[in-house]
Amino acid sequence: MESLATRVTSRFIDRKTAAQEDVRVAARVALRHHLVKIGAALEDVSKLRYQAVFLMGAGGSGKGFAGRKWMKYMPGGGSKGIDFKDPNQKKLENQRLTEQERGQTNLNWEKAKKDLGAKGVRITPLPGAKPGAKIPFNLYTYDSEGKEALLDPKNWEKELPPGVYSQVMGLKEVLFAAPVHEIPSYWRQVNPDLYKEELAGYSETQPGFVHEMSSTMAKAYFSAILESGDPLFVDGTGANAGKVADQMKAAKAYGYKTSLVFVSVPLTVNQIRNATRARNVDPKIVTTQWQKIGDNFAELRSMADKAKVIINRADSLDAATYKAHRDKIEGFIKQTTSFDSLYELVKRYAPSELSDWGKMLQSGEDIMKKERGRRFDRVEEKRKQLWLRDNPGKSEKDWEKSQKRQFIAKVFQRIGTGEKMRSVGEKEFQKALAKAGWPAPRYMHTKRTMDVEYMDRGTLVAHRTQMMTRGKVTNESYLVNVEYLKDD
Repeated sequence: MESLATRVTSRFIDRKTAAQEDVRVAARVALRHHLVKIGAALEDVSKLRYQAVFLMGAGGSGKGFAGRKWMKYMPGGGSKGIDFKDPNQKKLENQRLTEQERGQTNLNWEKAKKDLGAKGVRITPLPGAKPGAKIPFNLYTYDSEGKEALLDPKNWEKELPPGVYSQVMGLKEVLFAAPVHEIPSYWRQVNPDLYKEELAGYSETQPGFVHEMSSTMAKAYFSAILESGDPLFVDGTGANAGKVADQMKAAKAYGYKTSLVFVSVPLTVNQIRNATRARNVDPKIVTTQWQKIGDNFAELRSMADKAKVIINRADSLDAATYKAHRDKIEGFIKQTTSFDSLYELVKRYAPSELSDWGKMLQSGEDIMKKERGRRFDRVEEKRKQLWLRDNPGKSEKDWEKSQKRQFIAKVFQRIGTGEKMRSVGEKEFQKALAKAGWPAPRYMHTKRTMDVEYMDRGTLVAHRTQMMTRGKVTNESYLVNVEYLKDD
């Protein structure tokens, strides 16, 4: 009697012309597709094998919360999974289980070695029956454009923060297998952040040094999983459409049924949540991810067997978070971007959101401006009194004129020493700051003007002037060093 595998395979393979190995592989893939097709829905625990979920979302979108839809299926949770709102059931999230207890199979790390070796990445499977592999221990830094550079171990002590160096000193390789911090669900979870938590030198506020290494470990884990048929959950941003497409194609080649899930929130919400969580992502990266991911989802959704958007909004909670942590959020945006407030950032990149969030963010911006103004006024008042004491017979108007002349003279002095400045619009102004690595602003105020300069290691990058009437900006102009407008 003809087997099920043969019957299914005959739909796809011309056995007269295909090689025997091709038939064997195609039979396996076709059989898995057939079993998936006749199986129950995704939520049925017995049907989780050969399912692959690819989660997309910018930092701060709440992917971890959205992922509970899948992570709730774990030993002890029953056919409907655990209820994370029930404290007794939530304890199961912290249980330590072996891969066998989670219903998972042994992984093929030799396959990971072959796949990554073809891409120039070296990993070494552990000898004997030990599960896992090892890779060289490397640390990386990143330039203003996000390009990584390998740190020479000879320079670790000089270039690393002392707290990080003391943890990584002398390390040459890393042993790894399934992530230690993986939630004990039936799903295997591919997420570089899980490996960051294992790596020496990892810091919630400085994960960048081990980002590239954790990414390599996650790629190896993904590759090792494919032949197992274990449920696969890939938690990434989705900002790199080509990477997601390659992973989906690889999973499909091994008989997986793929689901693509986009966790979507407004940029305002992304930035609020990102600024208030333990491990912050650079707001500029969050903005770039937010801009790309929607388009990438539209491009990739046709490749998946299922595609879904989760609108992960909780406006009242996010508004309450903003009000409770306003100073922290606004300070984080100001310190890490060229914008003075979250309102300005959203106005630049997502102006349509101001209809929902503008009033709240405007109030926050006003409060921060008033506080900055009060601090500045106290300092300026002291400087003014000292100047008037040292310049008998001079008035407050003379003081303001002297400060303006000093600032203008300083700008022209820089121009005269070879820094060629050009009047530009806001777009070129932002481009120059991005190329300089978003330097911190330096302010100079008078009652009716505010001048801001941005320096890159002693070189003037840009200069912004705002004219104010009754406390509101009525005119704004930009000067930019032409060297920072050139394309490399």
